[in-house]
Amino acid sequence: VKDDANVTLWTQYNVSTYKGADPGAYTNYGINTVLYGNADTCAFKDGYNEFTMFATEVRGTTASWIAKNGLTEYNIVIQKNNRYVNHAKDLFVDNLKKSTSITNINVVESDRETFSGSTKSISIGDTSLLRSSGALPSELLNGGYLIKTVGNSIFVYAENSSDYITAISDLMNELFNYKYLATSETSMDFNSNLQLKQIDKVVNPSFSFRNRIADMDMLDGDQAASLGYSNSYEWEMSSQPHAMCDRYLNYDNLKGSHPTWFQEGQDKWGQTQHQLCYSAHGSQSDYEAMVNETCLEIQNEINEAGNSWVFDNSNNPQFTIDLSMQDNWYQCDCETCQRECSSSGIYGSYSGQQLHFVNDVANAMDAWLTNNKPRLHCTYKMLAYQQGQKAPSNIAYSLNENIEIQFAPVKIDMSKPLAPTGANAEHYQDLKSWVDLFNSKDNVSVDNISVWYYSYSTNNIVPINDYDAFQETYKNIHSLGIRKISNQFITNGTQLTSFQDLSLYLKAKVMENVNVDLDLATREFMDGYYGVGSSKIYEYFQLMKSNMASTYTENTMFDTHDSKTYWSKTGVNDLIKLCDEAITNIENNETNEEKGNYGPYKQSLRKDIYQAYAKSLIKRGLAYPCFCTTQELDEIREKQEAAKIRPGYYGIWAKYRNLPINEAAEKIK
Repeated sequence: VKDDANVTLWTQYNVSTYKGADPGAYTNYGINTVLYGNADTCAFKDGYNEFTMFATEVRGTTASWIAKNGLTEYNIVIQKNNRYVNHAKDLFVDNLKKSTSITNINVVESDRETFSGSTKSISIGDTSLLRSSGALPSELLNGGYLIKTVGNSIFVYAENSSDYITAISDLMNELFNYKYLATSETSMDFNSNLQLKQIDKVVNPSFSFRNRIADMDMLDGDQAASLGYSNSYEWEMSSQPHAMCDRYLNYDNLKGSHPTWFQEGQDKWGQTQHQLCYSAHGSQSDYEAMVNETCLEIQNEINEAGNSWVFDNSNNPQFTIDLSMQDNWYQCDCETCQRECSSSGIYGSYSGQQLHFVNDVANAMDAWLTNNKPRLHCTYKMLAYQQGQKAPSNIAYSLNENIEIQFAPVKIDMSKPLAPTGANAEHYQDLKSWVDLFNSKDNVSVDNISVWYYSYSTNNIVPINDYDAFQETYKNIHSLGIRKISNQFITNGTQLTSFQDLSLYLKAKVMENVNVDLDLATREFMDGYYGVGSSKIYEYFQLMKSNMASTYTENTMFDTHDSKTYWSKTGVNDLIKLCDEAITNIENNETNEEKGNYGPYKQSLRKDIYQAYAKSLIKRGLAYPCFCTTQELDEIREKQEAAKIRPGYYGIWAKYRNLPINEAAEKIK
């Protein structure tokens, strides 16, 4: 079926024959029936000639064109008042224009469109066009999405609004081979003619909520969604996790007037910390006042939001309130807490005491919401973290249905899987204890549990070797029935040489499908990211993993690599050789012909450009030359480690930051 010819189509399928079929009805359907009915060939008649084509020659083609010579008759129809749909629409329109050179695309935000066989639209979201098309399936699970061609239209729909960009990225891949690998690493086909394709895809991801925690300059929300992550919880009010003493019950402001609410002491490193006392040192009236004050602070926060976009853009606005402990290695050790949190105490554990407090706040807040903000739904989150990682053995009260436990095994060995046996078996059993507890209660279930996992080290020299472990970890989390997962990556801009882009890419793919072929996904990423250098970088990656496995006994967040076990000189030289070979392959693939408006593109020819920008940054006070020797940097690091502070070249440690420019110039000479 070629171009826009008015084709009379008939198809032969087994013993059934469809002759003289209406082209408007069968242009998109008759072919599909044959192809997916396992027929070998299709027969066509164009009014003059009859011809036969093999099924593989016409698979997925139609007689309609989304773009023809840089023009389009298609409308983009979007759901009203949904910011995620709007983001997806903007991404699609921008890249469709780039791919096809279309300049004008009509966007319709309407609930009055009605589908017909002649409609030429791309519908995004829960539109009236979608509802009248019959395209919406019943098998969407786990926040899944669909992409479906019906007649001359394509429909994109997602159960979770935050998945629309993921779905649109998938559609662009189907239409013009769009691929998003990392920040500034995007590719697509370019052709002013773009044919409508037959697409019938339903994606049910392994995890409905798939989050990454990383610096925004590494990957913003829309970029993360293009990889396959959920953008975020739709509306998360609590921007600062596990910080109760800073956010709702501020230690500095309240310790004088409410001393029973807090306890101060030393953590395991001997540093002075403060933490909430969830028993109020045994005073029931003080405890009730602590619950009430927390509720008042949350209510003030909600009221300050007023009629913000949160309420304007949803019929069911949601806030997530983080009620977790302060983020330190100290817990209240007053006499009451020790008694109540002991194995024979009324709470049985530190986590049981925290959970009781969160539950009381949740019950009080829900009562307030019913009377004051009936449209608003709140989730009350508590981190199962550090001293509170393991679930209490039992609780004697009903749990609020809106509580969420976020399991965060901060001391896990990331080079080993989270599994019932092995190095991380204890952490696995702690997670399972929460699953068992919540599945045993009436108002909650495993759906109230999420996992916060880790792929980084606070020591910026130690790379995390979790590539051969995290897929099994995700599978084991999934097998427990958990469908919400977050993974924390580098958050301070360091370690970017540790294949961070690859790590972000692969974890997104495994969150979408825990059974994905990880090695194939790795090779696909490297082919797109490194081009002709990918085969050598793949070898480099495998050798790097092998070296790390042989020299690091564990990969924990706090691993400082004190074992004095180093890679051999031969091993390091092998890594350098592979890098050199990759660079050679890339340079040999370059030509002297410069295409584009921003050349030269060979790095060796861009020296003058880089020098000009460096000088400009220095003049504006945004950069400075540094003359530290390797020995000086080592000395700085040793002093920082001795003082137990974050290592790095910053603040008072940045020796040459304030060096006068004339002195710097003399040193350069």
